[in-house]
Amino acid sequence: MWIAEPIMIYVAHGLVSLGGILIAIYFQRRILKKKKSKSSQKASQVSSHQIDYDLIRKNGLIFALISFPLMVLVGFPLFLSVIITGGLTFLLPWFLARKAKQDLYEAFDESMPDSLAGIASSLKAGLTIQKAMEVAVKSTPEVFAKEIDHSLKEYHLGVPIDDALNNIRLRIPTTSSNMAFGAIVIGRKLGGPLPQILARVAETIRKRLEVEGKLKALTAQGRAQGAIICSAPVLVFFGLAFMSKDKFQILTDTPAGQILLSFCIILWLVGMAVTWRVMQLEV
Repeated sequence: MWIAEPIMIYVAHGLVSLGGILIAIYFQRRILKKKKSKSSQKASQVSSHQIDYDLIRKNGLIFALISFPLMVLVGFPLFLSVIITGGLTFLLPWFLARKAKQDLYEAFDESMPDSLAGIASSLKAGLTIQKAMEVAVKSTPEVFAKEIDHSLKEYHLGVPIDDALNNIRLRIPTTSSNMAFGAIVIGRKLGGPLPQILARVAETIRKRLEVEGKLKALTAQGRAQGAIICSAPVLVFFGLAFMSKDKFQILTDTPAGQILLSFCIILWLVGMAVTWRVMQLEV
């Protein structure tokens, strides 16, 4: 019996953690389903097709599931292990998807000056905007070429070319994208010198990226300090768990400690959100 008792304890821990993980997955799918139903009303406003959200969610879920047995082996209490595993299951895929989308937007903006200059050169050579876009698919960076190719496919399916270009602005809602493709649509409607407009827009975006790079370099120290401050509570928390288990158990094994610990986690998340918002640079 003394051998079966520890096994039953681990089985009970596993079942409780599995229940917490399933609840987190359920709410995550409910939220994603609501977002999908809202975005389906405006199909052109969905996230970019260049991001594999299913793979991101699977990787986040696998990482979250691996975290639970590791915390149990280290000696974390069941209460804390379930909370952390459920939080990772719910928040980690969302964070990874947001990070992938941000990286896509930055890569797209960085590819725009040279790509727009190439489209302007094609227009100067006498090509139509459709033919210039076909040339851009073959000669521009992949992140830009995929969006242009997607718009060309929409055009071949019967979508007006102006609407197809506007859809790029909706899929990549950055300031540079709005500026560039908005200028193309307005130039086509008003009959302005489109090659010259694109050349000026490309130069404006290039200077804007240079200013953003300088700002990031000047504020690198402040962002590093913010990251250290946000990570300090986590380091103190794990340090207390390993170096003073008696005091740590007061936080995890008593109702008052669990309530205080929950409030600390909420305040820490709020502090990180505020710090992240302050560190955002807008040019």
